[in-house]
Amino acid sequence: MALSELTHDRAGSGTPVVLLHGVGHRRQAWEPLFERLAEQYDVIAPDLAGFGDSAPYPKGVPYDMDNACADLSANFAAWGCSKPHVVGNSLGGAIGLELGARGLVASVTALSPAGFFGQVDRYRALGLLSLLRSTSQLPDPALRTATHYPRIRRAIGSLLYAYPERMDASTSFGDAVALRSAEAFWPTIRSGLRYTFRDDVDVP
Repeated sequence: MALSELTHDRAGSGTPVVLLHGVGHRRQAWEPLFERLAEQYDVIAPDLAGFGDSAPYPKGVPYDMDNACADLSANFAAWGCSKPHVVGNSLGGAIGLELGARGLVASVTALSPAGFFGQVDRYRALGLLSLLRSTSQLPDPALRTATHYPRIRRAIGSLLYAYPERMDASTSFGDAVALRSAEAFWPTIRSGLRYTFRDDVDVP
């Protein structure tokens, strides 16, 4: 039984591919690729539990990898794709690798996965995410004004993206609101302070 029923977008047909976003983000992160992938695959982009439009875990349930993998595996079954291919970024990449180590997916493509930090990089990365979370607490009018200006979008986006100028005002505002409202953010960050990927994986 799933811990949460994950909100998701789905399109296409064929081999199932599930796209997992990073911490504080939302399924719309995959929009630049979603329709292109759907031309060849059955593509599913969920909001992870407590992020985007997905409900958080029940009270008292920790945001650890065991629960993330169990929750996603149950949702895979509900979607009719028990062992899909998974593509994940950051937190999503780490979850993907954990799913792979447990034999719950057909393959994993991990983009900048969490779980391979040195101590300095770990606190630097989590500190930057915490800073972004703090700035997302601004009132909506202030966020709309800030995300309206390309220079501000570039300055903020450069903390996470190689090409922040590709983000438009609407997307940047939506990301900020999603980050602000993510109930799983702090529990996930606290888990990230201790998390290291320790399993073996087969790399082709």
